[in-house]
Amino acid sequence: MNLQDIRKQVSGKLVLLEKTESELADVRNEMQAVSQRRQSYAEATQILRDLYEQTQERFHGQIMQIVSYCLQEVFGDGAYQFKIVFEQKRNQVESKIVFVRNGEEFDPIIASGGGTIDVAAFALRMAVIYLTRKTLRSIMILDEPFRYLSEEYRPKVAALLEKLSEEFDFQFIMVTHSPEFAIGKVYQFSK
Repeated sequence: MNLQDIRKQVSGKLVLLEKTESELADVRNEMQAVSQRRQSYAEATQILRDLYEQTQERFHGQIMQIVSYCLQEVFGDGAYQFKIVFEQKRNQVESKIVFVRNGEEFDPIIASGGGTIDVAAFALRMAVIYLTRKTLRSIMILDEPFRYLSEEYRPKVAALLEKLSEEFDFQFIMVTHSPEFAIGKVYQFSK
């Protein structure tokens, strides 16, 4: 191989080297841009996570107060307190509902009777409607909402319904077979 051929090869290799260095610089710039976007994404994700946690905490506190208040109004001072436990699992937030008494957490399904669950479920629905409503007056339509509640607690629930109707400006429309809940405007239907 002569000198001129070697120069051509070297020249070709230099051109290829310059092209490769240019491509490498482009890739480095792209990687830096991707890194900046990833950092921005991580910051935005953290802001959203913080906002979510603040909102969750605010609503959780309000829901917990309303449901616990209803349980206490019906079952007295020894009633369970309502709590939602949030846990981070599989990169998601999961929640479970628990009742608390004397600092100890209980599964509502296992630890309490159907009447307690009826009252908590009613209060939970009411709290969610109350906290998310956009109208001036909220209406709840209920079909036998307290069917498992013992007779001894029904007058307390009736009083609670009247109190909640006034305090929270709620209207309750309820289908029931329990005469204790015949309050307000009553319409009776028969076959």
